[in-house]
Amino acid sequence: MDILPDPSPRPVDAAPMAPAVHRPTSRIDHELFFSLALDPLYVGGFDGTFQHVNPAFERTLGYAAAELLGHQLVEFIHPDDQAIAKAEIEQLARGVSATPLVTQYVRSDGTSRHLEWTATPIVDDGVFYAVVRDVTGRKEAERQYAALAQGERLRTVGQMASGVAHDLNQALALVAGYGDLAKQALEQAPPDVVAARDMLATIVQAAYEGGQSIARLLTFVRPQAHDTGERIELGELLQDVAQLTAPRWRGAAQAEGRAIDLGVDIAGDLAVDGSAAALRDVFTNLVFNAVDALPDGGTIRLHARPIGVRVMCEVTDSGIGMTPEVQARIFDPFFTTKGHRGTGLGLAMVHGIVERHGGQIAVESASGRGTTFRLFFPAAPSVAPVAATRVERAATGSLRILVIDDVDPIVDMAVLMLRNAGHDATGVSSGEAALERLAVEPCDVVISDMGLGAGMNGWDVVAAIRARHPNIRIYLATGWGAGIDPLHAAALGVSAVLSKPYRIRDLRRLLEPPTE
Repeated sequence: MDILPDPSPRPVDAAPMAPAVHRPTSRIDHELFFSLALDPLYVGGFDGTFQHVNPAFERTLGYAAAELLGHQLVEFIHPDDQAIAKAEIEQLARGVSATPLVTQYVRSDGTSRHLEWTATPIVDDGVFYAVVRDVTGRKEAERQYAALAQGERLRTVGQMASGVAHDLNQALALVAGYGDLAKQALEQAPPDVVAARDMLATIVQAAYEGGQSIARLLTFVRPQAHDTGERIELGELLQDVAQLTAPRWRGAAQAEGRAIDLGVDIAGDLAVDGSAAALRDVFTNLVFNAVDALPDGGTIRLHARPIGVRVMCEVTDSGIGMTPEVQARIFDPFFTTKGHRGTGLGLAMVHGIVERHGGQIAVESASGRGTTFRLFFPAAPSVAPVAATRVERAATGSLRILVIDDVDPIVDMAVLMLRNAGHDATGVSSGEAALERLAVEPCDVVISDMGLGAGMNGWDVVAAIRARHPNIRIYLATGWGAGIDPLHAAALGVSAVLSKPYRIRDLRRLLEPPTE
């Protein structure tokens, strides 16, 4: 059969006709994209309802699309996370794209999955498009890591606590022994007042040093948010770490028959911005590692100095050192050379904290030649000094002070201290009694214990006084002083926290008038 030519005219330069192609509409593209995507996807309305879900999202939650569409998104979110999800949807309705947010979604079988979702709003359509990723495994790994990290921290606390117990027993031995000797000296005929005075001075110093040992331990174990907004003087922190770890490198090491000498060498402006609690963890861990590296005793040096716009800190020991193979892995989680005594998380945590502070850490070591950990942190910008706030006192120099403590001998002691310092002091044994007294007698300062037995505690007292007598200055005196966040206390209206045991000079320094 002959094929006849097309009789219709055609321009000479025209291209051949393209075959017809069926192009899907935007809605079909939309459906195809959703159905083929392996990640869960959904479209949500600004009213908080599901508008569209893909099969992957149905599989993730275990609900069919018909069970989700038109229902409120928060109905399928764990109650603990509903508020943050609602707040995020409100942001989307204002046209603000959502950064990755992790919330717990409740599946049809009642189990929870941690889903990370990122959303983009389409304001004109009144909806947002969300891409979802199941991060349940990651969250569980983080939980397990945090539990192991806490175990590492508790192991460190246990090492410190044994040394602190030794130091505290030493202090109590001095208090008990010299107390008996002072009593004998005063019972002599005539009394040996000079000897008794010297013995009492020893008792006071021993009690204070015992309290300081407990305070350092409480400082270490105090829960912290570990934020990085605090100005820290690293020189002072290193001095604190030397004292905090002394029971381990001095007391415990000597008990094991090995002498360790630790020294601190600091110079220049060493201020950095960060978390004092986190950095204390860093250097405490490095010191304990150094102690473990000195089986026969030796030296540990903490050194810090400014270098340009950074602050350099070194922790150096004269111990057994490390091979190159060990050095290459020391910051790996769960890597340890201590066998069952170690978790392999200490240096991994150190590395993470240093990085969170914008710093770097390096190690220099050789077998038999000791080890140096070298840390660099960004230096904090200079700030003008802030004058300390003091209590305004009457022209006579005397303050009206109310002491609150549920232990009567402590009330009597504090009142006597304050009266000897020239103040008009009285005391009560409960928060309720304090409020009754303040209702009829004006007062300049309140010094309250934190734990007051049954009834109101120290925080309750602070809140009640702030509400009824906002001009009264409040101090908290407590044996848990080192365990109280001073910023949190200040936010609640506490002027300062006194750690027990405190001395006359501590009270005088707190209440002294401002210097001209």
